[in-house]
Order: sequence, then C-alpha cells, then structure tokens
Amino acid sequence: MPPSCFLVLAAVLFSVNFLLGKVLVGQVPPFTLSVLRWGVVAAVLYPLVGRGRRLPPAGKWAVFWLLGATGVLANSVIYLALARTSAVSAGIVNAATPAAAFFLAWPLAGERPTALRFGGIMLSLGGVAVLLLPPGAGWHPNAGDLLMLINVVGWSLYTILGRWLMHRTGVSPQGLLLWTATAGILELLPLSAGELYADRVHLGLLQGVQVLAIGLFATAAAFWAWFQGTAVVGASRATAYMNLTPVVTAGVAVLFLGERVQSAQAVGGVLILAGVYLAARSSGAKRGGP
Repeated sequence: MPPSCFLVLAAVLFSVNFLLGKVLVGQVPPFTLSVLRWGVVAAVLYPLVGRGRRLPPAGKWAVFWLLGATGVLANSVIYLALARTSAVSAGIVNAATPAAAFFLAWPLAGERPTALRFGGIMLSLGGVAVLLLPPGAGWHPNAGDLLMLINVVGWSLYTILGRWLMHRTGVSPQGLLLWTATAGILELLPLSAGELYADRVHLGLLQGVQVLAIGLFATAAAFWAWFQGTAVVGASRATAYMNLTPVVTAGVAVLFLGERVQSAQAVGGVLILAGVYLAARSSGAKRGGP
C-alpha cells in the first residue's frame, strides 16, 4: 500500500478521537480517559510486540519518556480542550500541526522541504486562516483553542523523534507505540489519581465501547498507519495529511453531534485538501543542515 494511503487512513481515524472524545469528556475526567485509552493500546500491542521480548535498553528509556510526554501526555490535553470548545474548532486548530512540524523538522531533523511541499503547506495554512479568521470577523480563541496548541507542538515533536528512533534503532512502529504508551501511562497515572480522588467515575456499557473504539481505532490503528507512512515520506510531508482530520471531524460532527459548519469553514476545507494534494505530490525532503 502506498504511504499516502496509510497517512490518509491515519488522519481519518484520528478524527474519531475528537468526535468520541467530545462525547465522553463530560462523563470521564480527561486524564483518566487518556489512561484508559492508552491502556487499551498497551493491552492490544503487548501480546503482539512485547511478549517474550526484553524491555528497551536502559539508555533508550529516556527517549521513551520524552515520547510519552510529547505523544501521550501532550495529546491528552485534547480532552481538556474538548471540554471547552467544539469538536470542529479543536480539529481546525489541530490543522496547525504541519506548520509546527515544518519549522521543527528543519533544524531538528535536517528536513528541508521542496518548493512544491512548502507551497502545499502554505496553502493548507491559508485554509486554516480562512477557518479561524473569516472575513469581517476576528478570532477570539477560548481556553480550549489555546490548549489545542499544546497538542500541536507535542505531536510535531513526537513525529520527528519517533521517526528518528525508528531509523536509528530499527524499532517497529508497533514497538514504538507500545513502549511510548507504557511511558505515557506512567506519566499520566498521578494526574488520573488526582481526578479519581476528586470525582468518582462510573463507566457504563456504552462508555466502555466508546473508550475501546478510541483505543483500538483512533489510537492503535491510527498510530500504526501514521508511522507506516511517516517512516517513508518524512515528518514534514506526513504532517500535511493531518489537515484532513478537521475536514472529516467537521463533516461527522455536523451529522452526529449537531454542530454547524459556516461557509468560511467549507472554503477553508477545500484549501486544506488542495494543500495536502500538493504536499503529497512533492518528491521528498532535502536532507542537510539548516
């Protein structure tokens, strides 16, 4: 399967996290929800990856702690954001990820984008600007929109660091995800314990199924597909596909959550898709120093 197919699949599956997260955030505390989500991932992956294998070398655990902080802990902020903003708005802010990854991958990973890829990313960001700054209206971000920026930076760093570790050590995407999830859960446990101490959680059958869906599809399958594509095309090009996520999120949120999409958001969605297409046509990143 071409790497672009993996990246499109990942972007679609990531939208499930925004949609179900919006439904669950009022019923399960955010960090506890994240622990349950990543616990499902670890439970699924351990029999496939971890059984019969030794833990990563002690020298590599510092990297996994950092991966846990950027890919799991920072990603958990999504649920804090969804308690304060709409799924559509969260997905839109998340579309700033390609810009963050572009600026970080150049100095940190030596990935210099081609002119076509740069144009695609800028066109996508133009779509984001239309969504956030419609003509005649200013953007007045709420706390949820600003919290989403933490996830944007964290995700960009996680993508760059994860790709570096896979190339440096040969660890598989599944192995990377398993040990990242393990480190992230350990980092989240104190925060989750504080939430559970303050408020008792009751999970019904429906909530349990929704948590399983977030863990299995929006996380395990999505991250696996993400790293399958990222390992081939590079971080800055791969993150352009993340701009598909707000488009899918907006469409499903309108149908099932009753949220509304304005005309400016529709125009922005078209620009985002066009930018992703241009970035996908790029032949690859140039390697070298900044």
